[in-house]
Amino acid sequence: MSVRFKSSSQFCSSQAETIFRACPSGWKQIGLFCYYFSMDKLSWNESRDDCIIKGAGLLLLKTEEEKEALESSLETDRYWIGLKREKDSTDNWKWLDGSTMSFGNWKDGEPNNNNKKEDCAESQNGPWNDSSCTEKKKYVCKK
Repeated sequence: MSVRFKSSSQFCSSQAETIFRACPSGWKQIGLFCYYFSMDKLSWNESRDDCIIKGAGLLLLKTEEEKEALESSLETDRYWIGLKREKDSTDNWKWLDGSTMSFGNWKDGEPNNNNKKEDCAESQNGPWNDSSCTEKKKYVCKK
């Protein structure tokens, strides 16, 4: 059995393509990632599914650094993000990748689970709010 290794120039070339790839039309490049800020409004589940169709995921906003990088784009509207309350829980939130929320950016008094029907998270002009998953909102995809 023989093992073939890429030459250093092939390796560097493939790394550069990964780092410096262009975002698709209608997407915004911020740092190393591409973000799609929708103009149409969908429910949280529909937003998640549309991001998957686009080859991306609903935004997982896990760090202060990424929040700051996206701040000027997010403070213009309300957007679904990929954060959802765990079933039968009042305080536990999970990202779509299954990880537990360790960084939060909730508005004062949120999440409040108004009428016990607010299980999905939105960025509301920057800070987060819990909202009914069936409400139609803009959304952000990331790839």
